[in-house]
Amino acid sequence: MLHIELPHVNVLSKIDILENYGELPFSLEFFTDVGDMRYLLDLLDADPATRRMSTLNAKLCELVEDFPYTRFYTLNIEDKDSVLAVVKVVDKANGYIFADLDAARAQLERGVQGRGGVQGRPA
Repeated sequence: MLHIELPHVNVLSKIDILENYGELPFSLEFFTDVGDMRYLLDLLDADPATRRMSTLNAKLCELVEDFPYTRFYTLNIEDKDSVLAVVKVVDKANGYIFADLDAARAQLERGVQGRGGVQGRPA
């Protein structure tokens, strides 16, 4: 099993041009939520272009299945909500989401020390 010390986020970018490549064999949720990879492996083995790499495909599918929490986030750079969703996930993964909590805690502590009680409440 692979262990990565640093947080990471899997992002499927260029979703805005996905329609140029035709219909997907499965729904987009199949690729983002990474459930049972056996269906994808069967699809890859049926394609003549990827059949010669069946052993590699099987090992990659096994690796992804070993991590039950693997998820991919979609990024459409032209969609503000998509970009914001990825930024929120990245901020949470690297701990930046807690930076505001530290600032709020410091501000609260300054308010408590300066007034002798919780800010907005009598001491």
